[in-house]
Amino acid sequence: MNRMKVNLNPPFLDEFWTTLVKMARVAKKRGKRVDVLSFIDTYRKIRIGG
Repeated sequence: MNRMKVNLNPPFLDEFWTTLVKMARVAKKRGKRVDVLSFIDTYRKIRIGG
């Protein structure tokens, strides 16, 4: 049976995760931590425009 690969993640979710990973890498280099809840809130405000 031939199955098609279904992408369940919308593009903005992929963008969200890649941005979060980039931030975490930069923070690690600087010896800091990423506040994930704060990041989610800020990211949501930017995406919604509020």
